[in-house]
Amino acid sequence: MEHFSKLISVVIPTLNSESSIRIAIGSILRQSLENWEVLIVDGGSIDKTVYLLEQFNDHRIKIFDFPGTSVYDAMNKGIHLAQGKWLYFMGSDDQLFDDRIFNDISSLLADQSSYFIYGNASISGSVPWAKGEENYGGKFNLYRLLRRNICHQAIFYNRSFLQKNNLGYKTEFPISADWDLNIRCFLLTKPTFVNRTIAIFQGGGKSSRESDSFSESIKTIYHRYWTNPYQSQPKRFLYSLFSKLKSGLRGS
Repeated sequence: MEHFSKLISVVIPTLNSESSIRIAIGSILRQSLENWEVLIVDGGSIDKTVYLLEQFNDHRIKIFDFPGTSVYDAMNKGIHLAQGKWLYFMGSDDQLFDDRIFNDISSLLADQSSYFIYGNASISGSVPWAKGEENYGGKFNLYRLLRRNICHQAIFYNRSFLQKNNLGYKTEFPISADWDLNIRCFLLTKPTFVNRTIAIFQGGGKSSRESDSFSESIKTIYHRYWTNPYQSQPKRFLYSLFSKLKSGLRGS
């Protein structure tokens, strides 16, 4: 049996994040469940980011210096550096929604049959894909995911599942690598949705404004699933269809 020193590894890429990093870390330190670690993967900050992190003086906050590392590169490094059973990725300007997030979701994280657990995110600021949505997300199936992404600040990934299936962020998609990863996860496992707001996502960053080759060619990359979204899950589709027919017969 694989041993994990922590339940949750929080991975935070940073680069000159002195204006926001204390809020992000503070939201983690306030969690009522304390079985976590924070991996700061810094891309070479020249401001007070690292200094501010050191002032917390908490052994659970680990700082790794990788100058020139991109956001998704940093997140990939976090996957391999982590010691937790579950991975949670957040931006240096994001924060957990309240102080019971880790505690409330811990029973789901203990479920041996779940590898991808997600909830909702509160959107702060302007983003084109969730304008005015204070509680973005809801439940996704593959068909919906091919058209819009789950906010990655609302997702917990099982680390062993990612490593076993060689899953990570494709850095050739500098804006949408998390979208691509989520689709690949959906194709390999049944996700678990919890109707709970996990984090406050701060809009206005690069990913909120730009596009890349993935978002422009997603229909080509995943064409077979786009045209038949239930192809990878035929039993679930047939069961759903049968249930609807059965319900209709009862009402007649």
